[in-house]
Amino acid sequence: MKKRIGQFQSVTCWSYFLIIAISGCKKFVTIDPPFTSTSAETVFKNDVTATAALTGIYMQLIDITIRPDNAITAVTVDGGLSSDELVAVPEIGGGVTNEMVFYANQLTPVRGAMNEWRDTYNKIYEVNAALEGLDASTVLTPAVKQQLTGEAKFLRGFFYFYLVNLYGGVPMPLTTNYKVNNLLPRSSTDNVYTQIIKDLTDAGNLLSDSYLGGDARTPTNERVRPSKAAAQALLARVYLYHKDYVNAEVFASKVIDNKTLYGITSLDSAFLKNNMEAIWQLSPVYSGAYGQTQEGRYFVISPSTNSFFGAPTELSKELLNSFESGDQRRVKWVGYGLAKGTWRYFPNKYKNGFDNVPVLEYSMIIRLAEQYLIRAEARAMQNKISDAQQDIDVIRGRAGLSGTTANDQASLMAAIMQERRVEYFAEWGHRWFDLKRRNLADAVIGAIKMGNWQTTDQLYPIPQIEIDKNPSLKGQQNPGY
Repeated sequence: MKKRIGQFQSVTCWSYFLIIAISGCKKFVTIDPPFTSTSAETVFKNDVTATAALTGIYMQLIDITIRPDNAITAVTVDGGLSSDELVAVPEIGGGVTNEMVFYANQLTPVRGAMNEWRDTYNKIYEVNAALEGLDASTVLTPAVKQQLTGEAKFLRGFFYFYLVNLYGGVPMPLTTNYKVNNLLPRSSTDNVYTQIIKDLTDAGNLLSDSYLGGDARTPTNERVRPSKAAAQALLARVYLYHKDYVNAEVFASKVIDNKTLYGITSLDSAFLKNNMEAIWQLSPVYSGAYGQTQEGRYFVISPSTNSFFGAPTELSKELLNSFESGDQRRVKWVGYGLAKGTWRYFPNKYKNGFDNVPVLEYSMIIRLAEQYLIRAEARAMQNKISDAQQDIDVIRGRAGLSGTTANDQASLMAAIMQERRVEYFAEWGHRWFDLKRRNLADAVIGAIKMGNWQTTDQLYPIPQIEIDKNPSLKGQQNPGY
């Protein structure tokens, strides 16, 4: 039997399943009234159950394997396959896997990126329910209410960030009013980004400077509940994507300058639990083999799994050939193992796969290295050449490389894209998003996947079932589908 452990052990099973029950696991559209005022009052009548409402969302994010059922976490695999990081490995005995569909860029409205849409909207509904319950409650401890409201706004910004980068403009429910939500049209990408910035700004003003425990009030060394720095870090990314380079630099600097909590660690330590590079992680729900990270269980080919498991993917030759000579990330973060009769290169940032060993790693969602690369790019785009060089060199130095030779905006941008590629492979779709936002997707992916790539593949199709259920989405499918 799997045993629950970790940061969330203070949340009882009944609390977890209560949250699932009241917030619903139904699709975003055409749902019954899912939430009564009585059940809302029950959840938000005291600090313990109110905290459990947010904890339940974190538990859902970590409680399922990274592929294919869990929505946002699957972007690591799906984004890697859609871009030039991962290659789909055919299943023994044939058959078309979801991995093969993403790798061939052959998604359709009825095959492919279904869960990213459905499950993310389910979680947005839960967040909206939490925000409404928190706002209506008059009995919660003020500090707990403030922290939980900040966490909920952070999560909503986080979820919409991924939706808008996967699908473009999307419907944007901000309440639990299902009658209104069922008929929402797509908002523009600019409007979605405006809401993301508002949510993250609010979150940054509400969240604690320090990391808090399972009660959302006691300081802890565990970095699994979002802190103020998590909101600042995600804001830095959002401003970068939105080409607001001044604010991208400002918010990245806020995190980088917080030397008490954050610092660049060794390559061997970067994915360990609660290390100094971690800005936001997810801790395991279970112990033993089931308690290892989602990424480890999916990717790692280990002595105990190589005969039976091993993801139906491998690292692409394009990625493997992109590392400079002497880059220790190629040594430390790339593995080579035998799985299902095939030797494969695999992401080895996490060392433990489906292994019954002590849990030493947490799933990393946001880490400090990105902030240096965000700031480097923001500075380069403002022609702050020497400052950008210094930020790049922090990341290169950790990898055992000499300082960058890039000395103007164009060469700096090429150098930054290179560092982002080899620093952030197989992490949260960074490469996929980078190629799109820098207008490189057609040139890079088109050259690799000739015949299987068209420029409209840069956005995933809206699931047909959602279009059928929402009259406002009819005729609003992304081009190319």
